[in-house]
Amino acid sequence: MKNLLFPFLFTVFATTFQAQVSISPTNTQPAASAMLDVQSTNKGMLVPRMTTAQRTAIPNPAKGLMVFDNTTNSFWFHNGTAWAAVGGSDVPSSGIVLSETMVNQNLTNAGFSLLGKTQMVLTGTSNSNNFAWTGETSLVGAPSPRQGHSAIWTGTEMIVWGGFPATNTGGKYNPSTDTWTSTSTTNTPVGISGHTTIWTGTEMIVWGGGYPSQTNTGAKYNPTSNIWTAISTVNAPSARNGHTAVWTGTEMIVWGGGFPNPTNTGAKYNPTTDTWTQISVTNAPSARRSHVSVWTGTEMIIWGDGGNPGTNTGGRYNPINDTWTETNLSGAPSPPSEPQAIWTGTEMIVRSNPNPDNEYYKRYNPISNQWFDVTYFGNFYGATISWTGNQMIVGGGFGTYYEIMETQIYFPATDSWSRVSSSNNFLSRTYHSSVWTGNSLIVWGGGYPTGGAFNDGNILSPAELKPLYLFIKN
Repeated sequence: MKNLLFPFLFTVFATTFQAQVSISPTNTQPAASAMLDVQSTNKGMLVPRMTTAQRTAIPNPAKGLMVFDNTTNSFWFHNGTAWAAVGGSDVPSSGIVLSETMVNQNLTNAGFSLLGKTQMVLTGTSNSNNFAWTGETSLVGAPSPRQGHSAIWTGTEMIVWGGFPATNTGGKYNPSTDTWTSTSTTNTPVGISGHTTIWTGTEMIVWGGGYPSQTNTGAKYNPTSNIWTAISTVNAPSARNGHTAVWTGTEMIVWGGGFPNPTNTGAKYNPTTDTWTQISVTNAPSARRSHVSVWTGTEMIIWGDGGNPGTNTGGRYNPINDTWTETNLSGAPSPPSEPQAIWTGTEMIVRSNPNPDNEYYKRYNPISNQWFDVTYFGNFYGATISWTGNQMIVGGGFGTYYEIMETQIYFPATDSWSRVSSSNNFLSRTYHSSVWTGNSLIVWGGGYPTGGAFNDGNILSPAELKPLYLFIKN
């Protein structure tokens, strides 16, 4: 026993003499800056373990004294004045922290009391039943204030163009970087309001419009090169505004419109060949303007008339056969004022406004040629509607609550509505634009019901609401 103990005592004595201690299975020298250097690749170091009561009962704890508290399951050290949890922060009296649980023993032991409850908005998916305003778009480099403009989504950017007050300017907005880039004004179309805009997958096509002077000219805009290219007017439809345009995947179909004398004519435009082909008027809907149109994948559906007097008739156009089929009048909405429509993949949902105080929705199934009721929720005249892939978003307009941006979500699967909490910094508006990016809705521009135009925007995103609890330091 004496022979075994002597080398150990000698090692400790020698190390102590050097004023440093190294505990190492390989007799490694301690680091030059360390008084105690514990080295291992398969073991840890244990500090004294005790309960909170035992820790707080330590008499005259030295500054820097450390223990492991078995009650709170955390390391604690004395800062010279009080005990503090390692990794925590010195929260002053009346300071507030958040907890995922209402009962948090660690915070209670650290001198906190439950104050209340709040919610955190977490990014969700388009299947989410909850949405929230998640951020305003930058004003730096944004297009000038306007309403009645057009906006399309390219897959990475929103392109805003034209509008009133009359302008041939626009901008590309990138939500990933929250930045704007101006669109070129060289060779732009002349119909700077009342025009239509479609996205081909590589280019934006702007056609027609103008007030009171109307045009039948248009141009293709390439956002990559920032170049406008005029399109042919040979066999193009007559000059008009208030018309509609849809993209079939290979062609743009323009139909109806015209002021003060609307038409029921139209044409198909092929951007690859830069050619127009007139479409049949046999069995076509009656002449109209400010109607709605959607593309189903095989047909263009035309419905309604925003004129005075309006109509609740419509038709389905098959571009392959160049034929029209009348939409069913039975169960159709009343003649609308400024109707809107979206395509869900199986049905067209129409928003009808017979007058500013009377608004409702209907669903139209082109296969069965039938109309179906939609549960009424509220009146928001002048709002925009957008389709997420699962829900319809109705945003803006003016109605009962027009001072701030009012937004409703419609769920076709359950025929139910949900209201989105308003953004107090984002005023209500009409004749604005909204585009769905695939994971969020960008609302931009428009005008206030009592006058004036905006060039601000906001982003509405699917969100999950996570409950959080507020604790205050005593």
